[in-house]
Amino acid sequence: MLKIISGKYRGHKINFDFRETTRPTSSLVKESLFNVLQYDVLDSNFLDLFCGSGQIGLEALSRGARHVTFVDYSKYCKDCLLSNLKKLNIDDDFDVVNQKAELYLARCKQKFDIVFLDPPYNMGLSEKILCLIVKNIKKDGIIVVETEKNEILGDSYGSLHIDKEYVYGKKKITVYRNLS
Repeated sequence: MLKIISGKYRGHKINFDFRETTRPTSSLVKESLFNVLQYDVLDSNFLDLFCGSGQIGLEALSRGARHVTFVDYSKYCKDCLLSNLKKLNIDDDFDVVNQKAELYLARCKQKFDIVFLDPPYNMGLSEKILCLIVKNIKKDGIIVVETEKNEILGDSYGSLHIDKEYVYGKKKITVYRNLS
């Protein structure tokens, strides 16, 4: 069961029936992630790519993000996310995009303060998205990438440079900053 950990919607359950193609971010990793981002989330423009259940973006809204854009290709994920937003009485401050991440980024003109990226593992999508997303990150913006711990990412992608890496069991969180 997924729950919102902190903020305005603390303790609320997120309904989501996990399929073979989804793997939720564990509570430990989510809590650690938001400990890293705690001072940056408030009033941020946040992008949750490959959002699945949307739990990361919902946590960001709960902790004071100004706006969250949720992107996932799965219609099932979109429908579950919309249901959870309705259940929480969130009717603004978000966009839900039912589209492949690469296509969304090719057309996107927005700039984000924070991006959370959790694509399917070991398919090269993390690197592909990191190359595409540079144009959509504000100066000093943050990108957080969740991968398997043995997946190797580059030290930099254009103006994005590794700030920190954290390993939690079988998962790794890599934090990039836009230094341009």
